[in-house]
Amino acid sequence: MANLNLPGKHEPGTAPTSHLAAPAPRRTGHRVGFHHGLLVVALSLPAAAWASGPEPAQAPDAPAANLPFAAGEQPLELAQRLPDQDRPRPRPESVAADRRVSRRSVPAHRASGTIKDAGSVRRATMPARSVPASTTRTAQRRAPSSEPDFLFGQPRLSFGLRGLWHRARAGSDFYDFANEQLFVRRSDNDDHENPDHGLLNFNAPGISFDFGYGVTSRLDVRVGVDYAKSLNESELRNFIGADGLPFTQLTELSQTDLRGELAFALAPRGRAIGQYAWIPSRVVPYVGAGLSFVRHDLTQTGEFVDDIGYFEDTFASKGWGTGVHLFGGADIRMTRHAFLNMEVRHVEASAGLGEDFAGFDPLDLGGLRISAGVRFVF
Repeated sequence: MANLNLPGKHEPGTAPTSHLAAPAPRRTGHRVGFHHGLLVVALSLPAAAWASGPEPAQAPDAPAANLPFAAGEQPLELAQRLPDQDRPRPRPESVAADRRVSRRSVPAHRASGTIKDAGSVRRATMPARSVPASTTRTAQRRAPSSEPDFLFGQPRLSFGLRGLWHRARAGSDFYDFANEQLFVRRSDNDDHENPDHGLLNFNAPGISFDFGYGVTSRLDVRVGVDYAKSLNESELRNFIGADGLPFTQLTELSQTDLRGELAFALAPRGRAIGQYAWIPSRVVPYVGAGLSFVRHDLTQTGEFVDDIGYFEDTFASKGWGTGVHLFGGADIRMTRHAFLNMEVRHVEASAGLGEDFAGFDPLDLGGLRISAGVRFVF
């Protein structure tokens, strides 16, 4: 058995040998191997501690007997004191651990903190990209796009429907005779002896509609119908009954105007975008002229007085007349197919009266017609 001559050991019967007197032969291979094992353990401890989580509670320090480094000296400090040729290379396990650390690291431009060194690598947190809640709700609740404001090509057909007010000119002798003989009491202060009080009013509400076709982008051909009717309840201006009651009448005058006309737009009705799309203009003023065929229906029913005495009768006249008219207006766009339409029309027309009104001049059917309504284009 080989004599190891360890410090503190001696053969029986011999004097103890001091390990300080003559150093033992250097066994480089055994000490390097021992140090190599310690270095591997020292290098693998940080990576293992990082991979496994928090370090477990350390046990109380054990006696530092037979250790090749002084008390309080760390294994890494021991490795630094070894010559370069004696330092063993890290084992593959330590390299793999270092690679795992580098893969878990986060680029500096996306990390919330700064990574200082591999030994103190911590999981870097990326700030969440904040999106305003209102923006998110808006994107989720976005309504479908509204209806486009263009048409596929310029519309050619149109249909208009309007209410009108007919302001009668009342320029013939029939109106003069009616106001001389008849009296309309509108208030208690009206005096039948005053010729300016109680005049019959032949102004009337009515309705109008027309159909149009676009010959060009600005010129339309239209045909239409206007209808208006007036009512007047009256009494004889110069006579009164024996019982003190007035003689009463009802005068009705209706007009039906069949018309054909040309309407010219003073501004473009729209503009073409490409070959198919057409965007209507918001406001299109226009003027026009046309011919009218006017039918009148005049009826007077009630109590009358002549040279003979009192009687009840009905006087009526129906017939056609011709006329011309001038007009102007504007179309204001509301939707792609609907426009608010306003128009003013001046009519010159007259018609002969029937036999019940023999001796009178042709009945004046002219006047001013103001209308407003809706026009649809197709």
